[in-house]
Parts: sequence; structure tokens; C-alpha cells
Amino acid sequence: MKDNNLKTEDLTEITGNYAIDREPPQKRIAEMEEMQKYYYVNNIDNKYMGIYLPKYFIESIENTKNFGTALMINSYRDNSKHDGFYHDVLRVQENIIFSSEAFYDGYAIYAEKIKHFEFIDNNQQMVIIDDNGHQYIKISNEISIRHDYYKIVSNYIGKIIFSDLIENGKIIIADDTITVLPLNLDFEIICAWPIDGANLELFGMNRERFALKIENGSYNFYKTRYLGGLNSEIIDEIVYQIR
Repeated sequence: MKDNNLKTEDLTEITGNYAIDREPPQKRIAEMEEMQKYYYVNNIDNKYMGIYLPKYFIESIENTKNFGTALMINSYRDNSKHDGFYHDVLRVQENIIFSSEAFYDGYAIYAEKIKHFEFIDNNQQMVIIDDNGHQYIKISNEISIRHDYYKIVSNYIGKIIFSDLIENGKIIIADDTITVLPLNLDFEIICAWPIDGANLELFGMNRERFALKIENGSYNFYKTRYLGGLNSEIIDEIVYQIR
């Protein structure tokens, strides 16, 4: 029997309110009951639980090896690329589906919308078609809340962008961390708002930010200047280079 009770951690994610645990218990219960009316569904088969990415995003990042390009094709950011808004990620749990704008700003999807989702098992991959006809491909069976999904998506993206170096035995990826063997250095993939002009942004030691640019077959790590919030810019200085 499914547990249809909205848990505190679910409500925290829906509202983005990390101070909710300090509210009076009666208020939390009332809010959770109210949220349950709008976000909970009862007909999601367990086999569909996991993490999904938009088909458009996957195709773009495979073709360009550029995280920013793939993220920005979503029409509410660039309506010249595609007709209609879609979610940047789907995290399907037992009776609720979460998403996150640009892998940064989390929200739950209304149950009324989910009722119009189509769940497809074609024996090779799980596919979801949303209420606007957009397709999402399952990349992981993981269903844990919040932070783990970020590492899974980063790992998936990293394996595509660094595929050549992985095949050549120069890079190993574990979760959201890449180990560059020739340099004996670790970098953490930043799977959030992209830095303009870069294929990907990464954290190095001491949380120093680097911009990866793939240029003429060379993976160049540039210095960046942090501008505040989610924004950085590239400094025209290559710090590391891998071929």
C-alpha cells in the first residue's frame, strides 16, 4: 500500500522553505495536507520512478558537448529553438514528481498536469510524455530526494562531454567529480546556470571556478571571474590543457 502522506522533506522541497521545521507542528501539518491536494497522485507505477531528462536536452548535449547550449534550447529561455515550455528534469517518486529550473530552483509538478502525462515502457528505455507532448528519457532509477539527483545528472552530462578523454583513459568520473589523470587533479562539475562561451563550468581546488572550452580537439580549462549569484565570466587565460 502506498504511503500518501506528504512528508516534511517533500514540503520543504516544494516550497523551498528550509525554515519550515521551525514552524509550529499544527501549521506544518495543515500546509502538508494542503500541498497533498495539489501535488500527490496515486497511479505512478514503481517501474517509472527515477530521473528523466528532456529528449531535446540529451540530443543537444550529445551533438554539441555543450551544457549551456543544451540547457538554453528550452523555449522559455530561447523561443527560437523550440515551441513550448518543458521541464529541465523530472524526478519521479512514488506519488509525486519534482522538477528544477536549470537544475537550481526546485518545484513540484501539479497533480492535475501529471494526470495528462503518458508513461511508456518500450523494453529498452522508459519514456514520459508530458501534458504538452514533450518527451523525457529515463537516465537513472534513483529516487532519493534533493541533492543526489544533481550528482547523477552531472555524471551523465560529464560522461558525454568528456567521452573522448574517458575512452583514452585520461579521465575518470565518479558522481559529479572528474579526475584528470595526467594532471592528478579533481574537478567538480557545476550543473547549473551555464557560463557564456564555455562547454561546461567546474570547481577546482578551494572551490576555484574553471570554464571548460573544447577547442580543436583540446580540452582547455580557463580561469573565470565570479560575478555573483549564478554568474561568472571567462578570463582569457588557459590554466590546464588536455589532449
